[in-house]
Order: sequence, then structure tokens, then C-alpha cells
Amino acid sequence: MAIRGQRQRPVSAVWLSPLFAPAVDRQGLSLVLTFEELRCLPKVTARPALICPGYFMDEATWAGASLEALLKLAGVQAGARSLRMVSADGFANEISLARATANGSFLAYEWEGQPLPRLHGFPVRTVFPGEEGNLWVK
Repeated sequence: MAIRGQRQRPVSAVWLSPLFAPAVDRQGLSLVLTFEELRCLPKVTARPALICPGYFMDEATWAGASLEALLKLAGVQAGARSLRMVSADGFANEISLARATANGSFLAYEWEGQPLPRLHGFPVRTVFPGEEGNLWVK
């Protein structure tokens, strides 16, 4: 199902960093969570449509940690308006904080009750219900 890019080597930690997410401010520090720590956060489950216009539309059950809860844990700078996401292959996208935290957005680590497949972005992928698939950064 990958439209672009190459399979990436999985990493064992997830981080929200001022370098990659300008909305995050922890006195210059990054919030680093191991994969297991991420899985210990309250679990969100949803079945949104993943739509890449002109390519495909797919519905599946995704599960992971609330993006709003992760941003709260990381600390968001006063006046921040957007969140920039960068994937392991360098693909980047930016979304407003309002859109990033709307509609139950989350960082998925499961797909159809199983660990997220590599082609869907293992170990994690952003899920933005109601938004086009190009925003669902792997």
C-alpha cells in the first residue's frame, strides 16, 4: 500500500522534539518515549477511512495513543499554531494544532488488532480521521 518511499528500519523510541515539532517546548528538551511507554498510554481505537485521492481508499481499525495527550505530555509552546511531522525517510508535513487534535487524532501502533505493518509505517503512524492520507505521516 505504500505510494512512495522505501521501507524504513524500525526504531525503538518515539520522540516529539522542538527540531521536528515546533509546537513542543520542554526548555529545549525532547519528549522521548520507548515503544512500550507509548503503548502504556490510554489506547484510542477508530476505524477511519484512509483516503489518498486518485490512488485508493481503505478502511481499517487503527489503535494507538491520542495525539492531544502526547502533545500535552510534551508541552506546547504558547502561541504555537502548527505541528510538523517528519518521517524516517524524510517526508514531512505540517498541520494546524487545531486540526491535529480534532476528531480523535492519534499516533497508531496497531492496524487490524496487530502491530502496525511496515508498509503502514511500523512502528507508528499519525492517524487524522477525516483528513487525506498524505497527512498521515509514517
